[in-house]
Amino acid sequence: MDYCYNQGDIIYDTDVDLSNALYDKGDEIQDHLQDGDLTDEEVEQYETDIRDDVSLGGGFYVGGDLLDAEGNNLPYDVVSKTYPLERQADGTYTGVFKAQNRANLVHADARAGIYFTRFDQTFKSNQQYRRFVTPAYNTHPLVADAVQDYQMIGGEMRVTLNPKDSTIVFDPIDYAWHDRVFVCGSIINTDGNEHRWKNDEMAPLEHVGDGLYVGTVRFFEDYVYPGYATFIVMASRSTLSDEENSTVTRPGWLEASYATTETDGYLTLGEYMTDLVRGWGNQHRLRFEWPSGSGATDYVVSFNMNTRSICVKPSGDSDYDAVQQVPEALVQTNGVYNLAGQKMSKNRLSKGIYIVNGKKVVY
Repeated sequence: MDYCYNQGDIIYDTDVDLSNALYDKGDEIQDHLQDGDLTDEEVEQYETDIRDDVSLGGGFYVGGDLLDAEGNNLPYDVVSKTYPLERQADGTYTGVFKAQNRANLVHADARAGIYFTRFDQTFKSNQQYRRFVTPAYNTHPLVADAVQDYQMIGGEMRVTLNPKDSTIVFDPIDYAWHDRVFVCGSIINTDGNEHRWKNDEMAPLEHVGDGLYVGTVRFFEDYVYPGYATFIVMASRSTLSDEENSTVTRPGWLEASYATTETDGYLTLGEYMTDLVRGWGNQHRLRFEWPSGSGATDYVVSFNMNTRSICVKPSGDSDYDAVQQVPEALVQTNGVYNLAGQKMSKNRLSKGIYIVNGKKVVY
């Protein structure tokens, strides 16, 4: 009731019809309270119906870095009614939206930020380092008045919002991926010189499909951390220049960096490290043990942005071939699956690597 009256006052000068509708609804609620003519269950349903009444400005809507019906960018901070969510019989809210494609852009522009609104409330994530949406990591907390956007590279999403258990599920219809990501750390540049922690594009990993990025990187023993090579993965460009191996350094906050929650994440060669987090910058590093007395050496880095995992193996060592490994659960499985283990329609495959009847196939 108070919300209806207060909101009616706020918008009276800009939308008198909606303001009057809110006043009327406030009077209606007051009458019910005075008469006591609703059961507890009816009161709960009545409140839900008010919150979802579009004529009162209610309902859930998608906001953020979105596209309109013509494919134009919508401003992030303007609450839009372009993408309403529809209430379902089970109490969830569903809908489809299109986020701006931020693939291959620079710094913080390399991701779209998404949030949800209902009346005067905003719903976001409370997970600062685990809020990036991918096909494999698609279920996130839904928190009123939180401050962390849901992030994604871009594409078309079907969402299921559940206010009862405070979750939002993103089901990608079309997901965008970067063409490449970049390794920064104790690496050797193309001239054969040490290129330690420059936070640039000297060591790219190429996208081979479904969020998996692979490349050969020449590392050296990090003299600041003797006995180890150290690095992070950066999932944004440092420059929009088309030049290979750009040496334009990213800013120090490095929002698109991938590492671990620990200050140092210790990798075992040939094994995937999982549960990487995004946004710690180079304060948190990945490292692997360096053979005593060895000079600069090539290693194959396989980074799966979809599953937030990474593997490093010696170059040319087939025993460690992370790219060719098929997930054990899919070896005896018929059908077509992506590298995250999701079943795919064979008639709607984009270019990339897929698991077909238990074997890797390039389309």
